[in-house]
Amino acid sequence: SGADSLSGVASADVSINGGAWRSSGQVGSDGIHQVSGRVRDAAGNEATTSASIRYDSTPPNLGPDLSGKLGRDGWYISPVTASASASDSLSGVAERQVSAGGGWQASPLVLAQDGTYSLSYRAVDVAGNEAIAAGPTIKIDAHPPTSVFIVPPNGSENWVSGIVDLLGQSLDFGSGLRSVEISYDQGSSWNPLELQETEWGDQWDTRQVPNGTYVVLARARDVAGHLESTAKVSLRVDNLPPLVDIPDSWLVGELAPLTVEEKDIGLAGAKVLIQSGETVLVKLDYEPDRVPDHITWDGVMPDGSQAAPGEYGVYATAWDLAGNLGRDSG
Repeated sequence: SGADSLSGVASADVSINGGAWRSSGQVGSDGIHQVSGRVRDAAGNEATTSASIRYDSTPPNLGPDLSGKLGRDGWYISPVTASASASDSLSGVAERQVSAGGGWQASPLVLAQDGTYSLSYRAVDVAGNEAIAAGPTIKIDAHPPTSVFIVPPNGSENWVSGIVDLLGQSLDFGSGLRSVEISYDQGSSWNPLELQETEWGDQWDTRQVPNGTYVVLARARDVAGHLESTAKVSLRVDNLPPLVDIPDSWLVGELAPLTVEEKDIGLAGAKVLIQSGETVLVKLDYEPDRVPDHITWDGVMPDGSQAAPGEYGVYATAWDLAGNLGRDSG
């Protein structure tokens, strides 16, 4: 357009990107366009001018950019930094934003809490074009599961013998439990356990191993890939009974040596029976610290009468704190 106060404007034309002069023109494609204008008055005078027009009608290219430590099955095992990755080759990107459902926030957004997130991403270019995109679901489980023994109590030390029942529980509040294992050699080797929701158990035949102290561990693995070993008990295996020894025979009234020895868990008690066939004539019970070193019988029967000549069976038994029984007879 133009104005002329003397002879008046005769024509006004426009040229786009060096094209032909026309009375009007339109810029319809993205990019930088050179536009020239020309005005002539009725006297034949001419004036021209030019300008650059920057045209951008295309939204930015947009997508998610996720940064974090990836575990198994699509779970992250660390906090995740979510960014709106955007580019715009024309006017350039003016804003990048991320939303976790509570409004737009400036990119990047750090997700530090365990959980499942559905994020949206937004970018705006300098020309005002907007792009919005949904990203993949983000699953975060940054914490390993925990396990404890219930029987025996976690962290305890116990004397055991024979077949031992072990029960425990594992918990995971993120991705969930995948598996549980148990070790009877302080973690050198592991055996899988059957998991019933959160509980597990095993039976250990201690008769298959030498007496001694064994550190038993249990560990759980979650779906995200975390592995822990927090459950621990110490089991002191004693499958050897106390040593019990008495002579094969002796005379009534004599002192017969009695040997009772327990070298592991400790003695729980002892007893001596003197019998005639199946009839118990004398029963002697001893506390663990009061076991004598000899047996004597004066031949007096329960009714006060003197025992008749003959042979009488003597049976000595001792047991330890693990329940192992040692016996001898004469």
